[in-house]
Amino acid sequence: MRVSPRRDDDRIDLLRRNDIQGISIRYGSDPYLRDKIVSLMKYNGFRPTAGVLKADIHKTYTGWELRKIPVLGNYPTLKKQSMEYWSLTL
Repeated sequence: MRVSPRRDDDRIDLLRRNDIQGISIRYGSDPYLRDKIVSLMKYNGFRPTAGVLKADIHKTYTGWELRKIPVLGNYPTLKKQSMEYWSLTL
């Protein structure tokens, strides 16, 4: 299933741009999630991979969930990179 993101949904763009201030504002109502995402972005440089996003969309009790968002993590002290997959609730 191919789905275009809503124009007002900037969550993936905030991650892609590594916009820590934007993330802090967007997730300001949830201090734990905000601090977790900011720490991952600041210290591990997690960014969604470039190109077309191929992910699974699943219906949940509260709405929809976008799964398998590929992100690349950078661990400079270990001199390693890793591909991980995140989920996003819509």
